[in-house]
Amino acid sequence: MTRSRAAVLDGTGSPRLSVREFDVPALGPAGELVLRTVLCGVCGSDFHRYSWGTAGPCILGHEILARVEQVAPGWAAADGSPLHVGDLVVPETRIPCHSCQYCRGVGSRASKLIDYAICPRQRGLGGIPLDEMPLLSGGWSDFVELPHGAIVHHIPPEVNPTVAVLLEPFSIGMKATRTADIRPDDIVVILGPGPIGLFATVAAHEAGARKIVLAGRDGDQMRLALGRELGAHQTLLLGDGDPAEQLRSINRGQLATRVIEATGASGAFEIGVQLLGRGGVLTTVGGHRPGTKMTIDPADLVWKQLDIRGSALGANSYESCISVLAKGAYPFEKLVTHRFGLPDIELALQTFGQRGDCIKPVIVFD
Repeated sequence: MTRSRAAVLDGTGSPRLSVREFDVPALGPAGELVLRTVLCGVCGSDFHRYSWGTAGPCILGHEILARVEQVAPGWAAADGSPLHVGDLVVPETRIPCHSCQYCRGVGSRASKLIDYAICPRQRGLGGIPLDEMPLLSGGWSDFVELPHGAIVHHIPPEVNPTVAVLLEPFSIGMKATRTADIRPDDIVVILGPGPIGLFATVAAHEAGARKIVLAGRDGDQMRLALGRELGAHQTLLLGDGDPAEQLRSINRGQLATRVIEATGASGAFEIGVQLLGRGGVLTTVGGHRPGTKMTIDPADLVWKQLDIRGSALGANSYESCISVLAKGAYPFEKLVTHRFGLPDIELALQTFGQRGDCIKPVIVFD
């Protein structure tokens, strides 16, 4: 019988999170792909679940880097290559149904074809209730069982594991820039130098944006400096003044053609609208708390002909991100600022919540 540790969000109040040991009679009893976790990141959505809600019980963690432990017939990686025991892989965070109108692309805009972010029957790793199969469905666990329909990517040997664990959040930043439709003549402002904002900076640089401005607030200086290493041409500290004037002062009087809001703060969304020039596009990818309200003057949308777009998750973006990681052109390893063992998972969450010098904590499995 296999034993697996797992960090379970109980959903009933204090203690909200506990590391439990599970006796598993058989791993992958229904032909699931079984992974042994190597590293798993701590995401803002994990922190939000821990801080805000009572959802659970479930095993958290979805930024998974793992080795194949057990593979049943019929499994293959996303590129069609066979999966073998010992392969280093990253699973996509959501498991689509593969059959609904959204997964089939019926009636969807071209940019949203086959996008599991809008599949109504999708299931999310790190959020499947414990009373549903598979049992070990979150990355904060020694083993992960992936049900059929999960999408898995091989990690090439030239990608360091410390960098490979960043693939899932990188895919979110990559998809946001694609949703924004960034072109080489664009002036891009990215609001928020957290992990997603920093990955969006890389993606905008890869898209060849003419100018990339990464914006933050006082206390973000270390993150903004890292943003310059990741492709930002300039950085901007937003203070008490008019943000549009602050941007004009460093950008030859021009506003942005594209803004990516990656903060999850309603105030930043409103600032994003102010920073757009005529015909601009605001893409929001921040983890906004449900029920958040914000104010927009519809006259801005009409007379400035602005677009507002939402982007969620990283469907159809993993392969491009793997190619960027494999080039070794960016100091991605600097984003992994803290490492914790599974018994210290609450400390990892609290450290992430305090921000400071913590950008991306990861959980290390022996």
